[in-house]
Amino acid sequence: MALSLIDVGTTANDGTGDPLRTAFQTVNTALTAVNNAVVVGTGVTTFKDDSGTNGVAVASNGDVTFTNAGTTVGATWDASAVSDTGGLGLGTGAPSERLHIVGAARISEGIYTEKNYISDDTAISITNPGTICLIAVLSAGSSSSAAIFWCRTTGSPSVTTVSSAGTWGTTTGVLTGTTHTDGSVNVSAHSDGEVYVENRYGAALGFTVTLLAHY
Repeated sequence: MALSLIDVGTTANDGTGDPLRTAFQTVNTALTAVNNAVVVGTGVTTFKDDSGTNGVAVASNGDVTFTNAGTTVGATWDASAVSDTGGLGLGTGAPSERLHIVGAARISEGIYTEKNYISDDTAISITNPGTICLIAVLSAGSSSSAAIFWCRTTGSPSVTTVSSAGTWGTTTGVLTGTTHTDGSVNVSAHSDGEVYVENRYGAALGFTVTLLAHY
């Protein structure tokens, strides 16, 4: 909120400024706003926005927490995490690494990593934020395998295997779970901008997919 200023007139004692009572009411309004915005508690000081629900809490031990809607942790700097070197948590209040992100991380220049558990005969799709991309897929289940593909999702879609270990298939178009080669993990690029990963291995598998996009 914008704080009001006391009208002190043009010159001393010219009678054009605020009356004394009005001046102190203005001071009290400002102090109330500061008290609401800066809450000093035991071992922690919280700085809040006008809504009183979002803000930054600074603890005496050096921890800094960004809150959303009063309770949801948006980001946390844990000064004592990772052998007391400090850690930044996004989506978690207890980072276990220097940077600990709960949920997918997306960088505007086109780096995207996601972990999925895909049942047999099921497919997932990931939006390619660029025009072409390299996609690395690591699977782990009854068998472990990995592959890197070059994909284009604009113009004439295309998928080329750069390197692979295990049984993989490549195609273009939408994959629905039972579309391409049975007995393999299939990767497809589609003109709608999606890259598809289809599990037809024969068992549910855990997948980590990393996409590096070029604009």
